Amino acid sequence: MEFLNLSLLENAFLELLGFNLSGPVGLFFGLVIFCLLLIFFRYEGLSVSKTEEVSNFEEVGDPTEAKINLSRSYIEMGKYNEASIYLKEVLALKHIKKNQREVADLLLARIDNDQV
Repeated sequence: MEFLNLSLLENAFLELLGFNLSGPVGLFFGLVIFCLLLIFFRYEGLSVSKTEEVSNFEEVGDPTEAKINLSRSYIEMGKYNEASIYLKEVLALKHIKKNQREVADLLLARIDNDQV
C-alpha cells in the first residue's frame, strides 16, 4: 500500500519547509492549515453581495412561465388557492404573451371546474 507511505509526505514537507513535521507537531500544523483553508473558502462564499443575487424565478428562465408551471404543480397537488394566486399574478402582468394568457385562463377554468 504505497499510498499510505507517510514518509514520502513527511520528506516532501521537510524539503519544502526545512524542518521535520512528524508526530504531534505535524498533526497540529496540518490542522492549522486545514482550518485556515476552511475559513478562507467560507469567507469567499459569504463575500457575495446581496445585490448580485438573482431572484428564484429568474434562475429558472422566464418568470411568467415559471409561475404557470408552479401553478400547474399546485393544481396537481390539489392546492387550488396557491395555484390561483400565481395565475392571477400572471394575468395581471401587462406584457404577457398571448399563449401564456390562454394557458393561465385555461388553468383558472380548470381550478373552477375541479373545485365544484
